Amino acid sequence: MAFKPSLKRKFTPAEEDLDITPIMNLVVVLIPLLLASAEFVKLGLLEMQLPPAPSAGVASMPEQEDAPKEKLNLIVSVDSLGFAVSVFGTTPESENADQYYHRIPKTVRDEYDYDALNARCWQIRSDIVVPSILGKVQNQDEDGNLLFNADGSPQMVDEYSFVDAERVIISAPNEFPFGNLVKVMDATRIHQDVPGAPADVMFPTPMMGKIQ
Repeated sequence: MAFKPSLKRKFTPAEEDLDITPIMNLVVVLIPLLLASAEFVKLGLLEMQLPPAPSAGVASMPEQEDAPKEKLNLIVSVDSLGFAVSVFGTTPESENADQYYHRIPKTVRDEYDYDALNARCWQIRSDIVVPSILGKVQNQDEDGNLLFNADGSPQMVDEYSFVDAERVIISAPNEFPFGNLVKVMDATRIHQDVPGAPADVMFPTPMMGKIQ
């Protein structure tokens, strides 16, 4: 005779989340204790530079490092009154302002005097930059690779004592027209004594300075 199972014995086990809070508390406490008791290995380095081996019968001389080049720091500032041209970071308050700082006012028609700007840049090029030419060196690209002409001959360029001898920084206000900005760059880039004559390159690398 089969017995009917009792309904009281049927139950569904409840699902409970695992409480790991005590374990986390224990880990939080143990980590600082382990770090405090740990002993780290201290490494000491002693820099040594051995003298170069002398050549046969001749004492070796230490290599002389090239002296750092100066900066021309040619800046053309544009404002509502005209141009201000300065070199070597000269300001109107500097002692040599009469030599390295020059104001170029607007013309009687209230226009910017690009011809006067071109003449001033040519004077800086002739009196300061050209005398600083050290000689001819082979041109290099940005990666330091030597450049050659189409016929295989080395591409030689002038080496200046100024690291920025071909650079001009142009600072202009935000409302300055773009067409006038192009004229400023043209006035600082090339110079011609008379129209049609061969053009002389002055500062072919313009850079935009701090916009006023």
